[in-house]
Amino acid sequence: MNGLKAVLSDKKVWVALVGLVAGIAVALGFNESLVATISGGVLSVVSVVLMALMGVKTAKSTATQPEQPAEEPVPSLPDVTDENKEQG
Repeated sequence: MNGLKAVLSDKKVWVALVGLVAGIAVALGFNESLVATISGGVLSVVSVVLMALMGVKTAKSTATQPEQPAEEPVPSLPDVTDENKEQG
């Protein structure tokens, strides 16, 4: 079951599947414009659903991890453009 879930959550599989169905539809004589519109819509919906599912997984995984300390800020470099103007 986990293998099937992993396959169905992979966007590459959905792109390949929609491409296959679109190719068959065009070969059977469907209007290319209509096939392209429907394919684009299906891929958009799949992308949004997968991103929503991945967002839920990410939120759950970060909630269980301990909070890590923040890094110290990097000191800024001095502005050397003013020195160049004075010399020139």
